[in-house]
Amino acid sequence: MNAKKMKKVSLLIILALTVGLFAGCGGGGNSAGPVKDDGSVVLRIPFNAEPSSLDPGYGNSSDSICPRGMMYEGLVRIYDNKIEPAMAESWKVSKDGLTYTFKLRDSKWSDGEPVTAYDFEYGIKRLLDPSDEAPNGNYAWMGYYFKNGQEFNEGKVSADEVGVKALDDKTLQITAVKNMPYFLDLMKMPCFYPVRKDVAEEYGKDYAAAPDKVVCNGPFVLKEWEHESKLVFEKNPNYWNADNINVDGVEAYIISEQETVMNMFDNGELDITNTIEKEYIDKYKEKEEAVYIEGATVWYNIINVKTDRGEISKLLRNKNFRQAVSYALDRNAIVDAARGDGSFAISRMCPDMLSVSDTTLGEKYPLDPYPAKGDTDKAKTLFEKALKETGISADKLPKLTLLTFDDSTAKTTAEIIQNVMSTTFGLEVTIDTQTYSARVEKENKGDYDFCITNWAPDYNDPMTFLECYESNNSYNTYFGGYSNDKYDQLIKFCNTTNDMKARADKLFEAEKMLADEMVGVPLFQTSGYWGKKTYVSGISKCGFGANDPDLARVHYDGDK
Repeated sequence: MNAKKMKKVSLLIILALTVGLFAGCGGGGNSAGPVKDDGSVVLRIPFNAEPSSLDPGYGNSSDSICPRGMMYEGLVRIYDNKIEPAMAESWKVSKDGLTYTFKLRDSKWSDGEPVTAYDFEYGIKRLLDPSDEAPNGNYAWMGYYFKNGQEFNEGKVSADEVGVKALDDKTLQITAVKNMPYFLDLMKMPCFYPVRKDVAEEYGKDYAAAPDKVVCNGPFVLKEWEHESKLVFEKNPNYWNADNINVDGVEAYIISEQETVMNMFDNGELDITNTIEKEYIDKYKEKEEAVYIEGATVWYNIINVKTDRGEISKLLRNKNFRQAVSYALDRNAIVDAARGDGSFAISRMCPDMLSVSDTTLGEKYPLDPYPAKGDTDKAKTLFEKALKETGISADKLPKLTLLTFDDSTAKTTAEIIQNVMSTTFGLEVTIDTQTYSARVEKENKGDYDFCITNWAPDYNDPMTFLECYESNNSYNTYFGGYSNDKYDQLIKFCNTTNDMKARADKLFEAEKMLADEMVGVPLFQTSGYWGKKTYVSGISKCGFGANDPDLARVHYDGDK
């Protein structure tokens, strides 16, 4: 869900790619397009980093989402931000919203064996299995959405008591712990892909570690894996929708340097790119090679109201001060300086695009509580009230620490906030720049006053943002440590009611409460452009999660 520091490519790989640029070899294909000398069509794409694992049980890395989405397919797909049938051709939901019964289509594994409901049951229970023989990836908690999933993972009940059961080869029944309108959206997650028991148990923890140690049910099969260099995939002829894929394979090059990616794209050695940096957007728009995607990741300035930080905590825990901070910020200026790539200012807690009830959050409940350009006068008035309420003297202001991480967007945002706090309120702010992982560790411990962070939704529903502020949520300290009984009751109601209209109203009430409390100060919503050659079509990028390309319907349309 959050941005991840990319690995560095080895010097050998950089040199190899550089030679490719001048030689025009295109990784063994035609430098002007994906057609190789033998007439086969192989799409060339970049990966930011080496996949941590291709085992669905290890759902702990955004770098692994794209390759797993190529090799496997779950019950549903998210294509153009919409849920579509995948391995499940249909499903029924019980009246209480707790039980889903999926009917699987006729499909095969890459070795010709049929994909069955038992493969889904095994894969999910393997994810939750607490034994040493199981994958033990850090996404086991995703299985807590299923009845007795957490209890099995904690060793309190047997696997037979988990609410995931194959009724026959083509029927899978899943019972959830609560009514979740976003349940189907969750089913797209790689950790819920099917796993063949005989293959997984033959290779144990080495399952999917090499092409000969995995079977696939998705659009492509893994043929080569040159670690820290590239992965080669071939079209899976046994994929149920293989007729809609008219490329013969995919070569994925591991390249951490954005400049290298764009050079290879310009030279016809890559057919798509990752994010296009802001200074190059106009260039690729003119060539009709820039594709806009509205993302749903929101960046925040989190204010720590839980941990005792000494004198500064008097201000941090004062609502007028937190609102003053929000009014003081020119969000437009922040997003222009830190991004400039199509991202935009936001002052509500959740993206407008999220689904709620039978429409979107923005359409049903418009909300813009703080001006995008800020209001300095309002900010100063609220700050003066905060000083009176806390008894802090304007000439003896406590110092404040702003935690951030070594990312250009994060560092620029922190520097702007530092300057605003100084010029508007006279506060001295020290920026504490950490690596991404070190920042996460400090944030989870509450070792910060302010913290620049971001959140990418795991599913298409406001709850993925709002539940983080619930008192007992595992991310509560990460999001400021806010605790309010009324807010907790709102979240509980939304997690248990079957009345979707009432649920939508209460979600909005919870969001308005957070907007008033301003523990998490929303800054901007990331969106942007990615590159795609005009001769390629059928590639979808979802606005949620890691924005990895979905290649389930990729087409090569010939050179254009």
